[in-house]
Amino acid sequence: MIDTGVTTIFVNSRGEKGRVSKKMQNFLGLMNDKVVDGDNYIKQLKDKMLMYSNDSGWRRTNMDLKMKMDDARYIGRKEGERLGQRKSTLSAIQKVMSALKVTADQAMNILHIPESDRAFYKARLEEATVQEQSGEFNSRMDSVPKIMDAFHISLDQALALLQLSKSERDFYQKHLPE
Repeated sequence: MIDTGVTTIFVNSRGEKGRVSKKMQNFLGLMNDKVVDGDNYIKQLKDKMLMYSNDSGWRRTNMDLKMKMDDARYIGRKEGERLGQRKSTLSAIQKVMSALKVTADQAMNILHIPESDRAFYKARLEEATVQEQSGEFNSRMDSVPKIMDAFHISLDQALALLQLSKSERDFYQKHLPE
């Protein structure tokens, strides 16, 4: 971190814990649209605020910024809706595949998924399968030493209990201590 000499303080303008000076109370009141009179600093702030609000260039810039922020919120909301819809469709495909014991293509036919979207969903299904297999593999990898300790058996005996394929047994034998 670079020391710039700047201190940042975060203030909850509506907070009620702790004590603050009268000047700070006045400033927080101004932030919360309360009438604050008799404070020279607050008067200076109000004068600056009035000056900016009467400046057409500042108003135009502020309006442009507000419009850009509104556009960004709209785009973000639409993207969130699209992602939610895709996640829901992917879940529906997985449920149809599981319940009816059908392939991804058959499930997408049943759900009337457009051809143009199918490659996307197939890729997501493959990713989900890889993640699931990876999780199962890591879980088994963690359980082998526990099984060996609990039953006082060798690595070969533990692998036999798990009914692993030859390639999985070979991997474990290579990567786990005896």
